[in-house]
Amino acid sequence: MKIRKNLFYFLIFFCVNLSINLSAQNFTYSPALNNLSYTESKIIGRVKDNIVVWMYTYSYNWRKANSEILVYDNNMKLLHKTSFKPIVPEISSINFLNEGNSFAAVLQYPINESFIWNLIRFDADGNIIDTQTIAHAKDYELLKSANDKSFALIRTAPSEINNAIAIQYVFVKNDEIIHSDKFTLPFDTLSSAIGKAFLTDDKLIFPVIDSTRDNSKLRVYKLNLSNNSSSNTIRNINNGYLNWTNIDINENDKYYLLTSQLMNRDSDVAGAKIFTWQLNKDLTDRNTDTLLSYADSMNNCLQNIYYYKLSNVSLRNNTSDVLVAAEDIGNTPIQSYSPSYSYYGNNEVVSYIGSFYEGRVLSMIPQKDLNGNGIYMSSNVSSGPTWYSGGSSPQHFTPSGQIIKPRLQTAAFAVLNVDAQNNLKWSQCFNASGITDISYLIEHSVFVNTPNALHIIYSAPVDKNNKQSLTDIVLHADGSYTKHPIISMNLKYSYMVEEGMQLDENSVLFPCVIKGKRAFAKYTVK
Repeated sequence: MKIRKNLFYFLIFFCVNLSINLSAQNFTYSPALNNLSYTESKIIGRVKDNIVVWMYTYSYNWRKANSEILVYDNNMKLLHKTSFKPIVPEISSINFLNEGNSFAAVLQYPINESFIWNLIRFDADGNIIDTQTIAHAKDYELLKSANDKSFALIRTAPSEINNAIAIQYVFVKNDEIIHSDKFTLPFDTLSSAIGKAFLTDDKLIFPVIDSTRDNSKLRVYKLNLSNNSSSNTIRNINNGYLNWTNIDINENDKYYLLTSQLMNRDSDVAGAKIFTWQLNKDLTDRNTDTLLSYADSMNNCLQNIYYYKLSNVSLRNNTSDVLVAAEDIGNTPIQSYSPSYSYYGNNEVVSYIGSFYEGRVLSMIPQKDLNGNGIYMSSNVSSGPTWYSGGSSPQHFTPSGQIIKPRLQTAAFAVLNVDAQNNLKWSQCFNASGITDISYLIEHSVFVNTPNALHIIYSAPVDKNNKQSLTDIVLHADGSYTKHPIISMNLKYSYMVEEGMQLDENSVLFPCVIKGKRAFAKYTVK
């Protein structure tokens, strides 16, 4: 009997340890490299059979030309290094395109009081294929397509036409300059605003609000960068106005989804609603716009949420998830979730992110949002519930310049699933009562879109023993979710989850820290 009992405990112990070790095998680590405090990195992704990252270690003269391309195999063994030092004298900004079997660096550097944009192509092993100059200008911003086959350098400038602006661009596809031109559109610099823009193949999609006041018009433009042709559609916004800092637009296989926050006429955040609008690829209405109210019993955890970051992600079954992230607001100053600007009587512009170009027409700010690549093009006007820490407590500027004391709220994160008919299929809310460390879920997470689910992987703060824990929230197609810890057998690593990138359908790469040095961890999603 005693032998049988001991055997029973041994089998339990064996199964538990087997489960832990099998789960732990989901991690593969690279060798530790440079001191974390002086290191910056960007993940380029999986290129052919390799995994490629860029790393820069700060030098005494802060020259990013000292940076390197690091090429790893699938087991995170370092195969090859390529230095930028012999290629360019300096680097002001750098972006990467992952083309599947090769990749490219798009970098800007100063020379003779001017700026050069270069395109450097590499094979999967990090060897340089060719180099070409694509532009001479300082204030371009880079926007790349989701498949990394094309990108555009974009900037805005005053137009020769009254009440209009110009968008100048250089369009590159398959490593060749296809077209360079200028597109002019109606725009009142004192009252209009542009929301998030994204590039799909050779089409630049972006929304424009003609006024940040009541009864405005929302236009969605589709600009063909190959030949400078365009189309647009108009939607009247009645009984309120859209918060342009919270406009997001993305696409799935069949349509575009635009989301924003609709404020009421009195600028009262308590009466705000979530605005969703689906458009076909030719910009015709797929469905009429829909308003989602916080008072909806399905979204009860959002009933007391007033200030938030709104985004959306397109899923593979032609539905979309609207993501609502709200931080805790107590009696301490907070930073804005998105770009915020305010005018004062002396025309001084106060901003937290980016800067205004000559003429104070428009600025474009690259910013990682909840679902990946994009840039926000932001006009220099007050609008919506935008915040800054300009005093002892947060201040809310309405379009009329009023300062309103903020409402208190607790942190929450919600996912609202919208089907192809623009109907709300289900919603799932996470708040302080449903999950701990909501702020870490919002700020230190990465989204992994697998064939069967949406994974939200996030890190919790270190515990009293200085150990970090990772959690995977798995959202299924029916709205249900499971939550389970990610087990790492090496507790000496801490993971920089918010800098992670999905490599393929089932794996994600995180920068991580081991003994004060930077490394990389590949995690395979189950």
